[in-house]
Amino acid sequence: MIIIKLVLLAVFIAFYGYSQVENLSGVDSTIYISHTIFLPKYSIPSGEEPWGVAAADFDGNGTVDLASCSQVDSKINIHFNDGKGNLTAAKSYRTGNFPRAIWAADFNRDGKPDLATVSIKDGKMNWHINQGEGIFTSMKSIDAGIFPHWVTAGDCNRDGNIDLVSVSNSENKVYLFTGDGNGNFNFYRSFLTGEKPRKVVVRDMNKDGREDIITSCDDGYVYIHYSTGTDYVKGTALACGGHAVWGFEVADINKDGLPDVVAATYLGNNIYWFHNNGDKTFKSFEPVLTGAMNFDIVLDDFDLDGDIDAITASSRDQNVNVHLNDGKGHFSSRNSFRSGNWNARILGYDMDGDGDKDIITASFKDNNLNVHRNISIEPEHKKLKECTIEGTIFDMRTKTSLQAVVSIVDDNGKTIAGTQTASNGKYSLKVPCEYRYKIVVKAPNYPEYRDKLEFSKEITKLDKDIYLDREVEGFIFGKIRDAKTLKPLEAVIIIKDVYGKILFQEKLSNYKKVLPFARNYKIEVSAEGYYPQSVEFAIYEKDAKIGVEKNFDLVPNEKEKIAKVKGTVYDKDTQEKLANANVKVMDSKQNVLQQMNTHSDGSFEFILPFGTYMLEANKKLYLFNTVLISLTEKYTQENPFIQDIPLSKMELDKVFVIENIYYDYDKATLRKESITVLEKLVNIMQENPTIHIEISGHTDSDGSDEYNLKLSDARAKSVVDYLIKSGVDSSRLTWKGYGESKPVAPNDTPANKQKNRRTEMKITKI
Repeated sequence: MIIIKLVLLAVFIAFYGYSQVENLSGVDSTIYISHTIFLPKYSIPSGEEPWGVAAADFDGNGTVDLASCSQVDSKINIHFNDGKGNLTAAKSYRTGNFPRAIWAADFNRDGKPDLATVSIKDGKMNWHINQGEGIFTSMKSIDAGIFPHWVTAGDCNRDGNIDLVSVSNSENKVYLFTGDGNGNFNFYRSFLTGEKPRKVVVRDMNKDGREDIITSCDDGYVYIHYSTGTDYVKGTALACGGHAVWGFEVADINKDGLPDVVAATYLGNNIYWFHNNGDKTFKSFEPVLTGAMNFDIVLDDFDLDGDIDAITASSRDQNVNVHLNDGKGHFSSRNSFRSGNWNARILGYDMDGDGDKDIITASFKDNNLNVHRNISIEPEHKKLKECTIEGTIFDMRTKTSLQAVVSIVDDNGKTIAGTQTASNGKYSLKVPCEYRYKIVVKAPNYPEYRDKLEFSKEITKLDKDIYLDREVEGFIFGKIRDAKTLKPLEAVIIIKDVYGKILFQEKLSNYKKVLPFARNYKIEVSAEGYYPQSVEFAIYEKDAKIGVEKNFDLVPNEKEKIAKVKGTVYDKDTQEKLANANVKVMDSKQNVLQQMNTHSDGSFEFILPFGTYMLEANKKLYLFNTVLISLTEKYTQENPFIQDIPLSKMELDKVFVIENIYYDYDKATLRKESITVLEKLVNIMQENPTIHIEISGHTDSDGSDEYNLKLSDARAKSVVDYLIKSGVDSSRLTWKGYGESKPVAPNDTPANKQKNRRTEMKITKI
């Protein structure tokens, strides 16, 4: 190896007058740029049509391994690194049907990288948990829309756990899946982005502490969706010449501390870059020609000059295209070399441990992963020596040691090294001595810890004990509005503790108050000329990140047009009064007008203008119940409308009729009128994550037994399919059609036949 480097150095010195010289050796797949030489590819077969590749230390031996997702055989393939950049034959695992992209991250806080894929034929998000030594569990899956094209990870809801994000190319949507920190994911929400999205990145673009979501689309734009804390709002559209953008990345390319965007177009054959101004605006520059049909792009410092360079993977010309950064965030014309046949994904990682970032591509027409070694040929770019950081993680208050995951990340957020602490809280990590890093520590029920690390020529070892302070506070927030105009309304807001002590008192239309974890708080809201409202609430550990939202719509004090509604929520079987049940007031369009949680005696009350409303009550491990009320001049505040609401508890093998689910005549197709009830069923499954259910279909006696059995089974499956598409884990759901075999009434009148045509839910596991 020493002889090879000396020969390469001699070649470089002979042409040193040129800062970028292409293909001096006459070998089409070798390139000399700046301080580095990229060698011809070293390829290894990796399944049938590998479209994606991820890199991480999967077997825990301190070297970077590779994992591909191969589309035709629907597998993930793990290739282990021998420490010198040589890859062994793959261990393979079944994943979703036709996987398109793959991502590595630690889903369950055990310090080992896990894997997620998206598969286009079955429309799934799939994940596999690393059991150690690169051995993975069989996949778990959840619906991810139609033709999911990319997967990435980040903490989107700020709860300290890794979440997964994908884009649905056919639905023009982003899908978010929240992680529980134990290796499980649930559908969180979806929202629209541009036309035909191809890639998604999670990054805080405006430095507000919240992860934003960035997508690239076939309509020629990169879209930034800024997080509000509870939602994502499309805020910036970066134009890329009207050509489809398949590859883009985010990094600080001009070293001003803000994340910038660099995009590579698929048909336009250009790279575009945008400097972040810090105010949700960006400065664009003239594009530079790159390869033909760019699938992907990677940003990193490949020539070790301290600047972020851009390298694209182009499929049609089978090239990797290197664009060097001039130090001010602008890129050179391309320097190209051959890689695989139809390159798809591209990565930059140090595969051979020499301190340089090598290039990895996945090429799906020759079924290969390709590694191009990067060799520094100037003395100042010799392999960087390693620096060490070690210490113990403690609880700040008790001073006891903690188990946690410790990671070292660079300025662009890339993880350089990571480990899980020992049982005594101790950790030790080695990183190249590049001087500037951040250390990140995550432990269950503690806020994420971040701090800067600085090594130097004199300081190559740091002893750093870290003390984590457990979250002891959450917060409540909300808005006050006029119930008739829905305009903001200033009101006196009083928050009391369980003993009635006033903790907060202000006149505001928007409020937020930090409070210790506790139950039985009470908030009272009043304004002159309006009826007051109050509600009890609790602050739990989960509320440290996302808070408790309580909004109030105050009703004007017009006595001749106002009535009071009061009642009690109770257990239908035991008659027990149910505290902390949620009660909503809704209009005919299912808009929530007011809501509150019942008091300790199960009681609730609302002040409402005359009109017709729906009251809906729900509580964990109970089936929701909705009742219709009509308020007329007959009812006043002195003579309130009384409406008690019974709830049926979910018990093993208990069967519930699901009202208001409708199908097209003689078909299993769900009508749109059913969506409201189906969404409530989705909420039940999300709020009660331990229950498993069977959906059953029933018919009347019209038609043959065989026909009715088939129709009822198809209708029950339609409901299950809707739940799965909405994010409910398929393992919690079964369905069965019973046809006309279980009537609840004689099939002798239209009314009785209607009773028999029903959809039911049975609790099969709690």
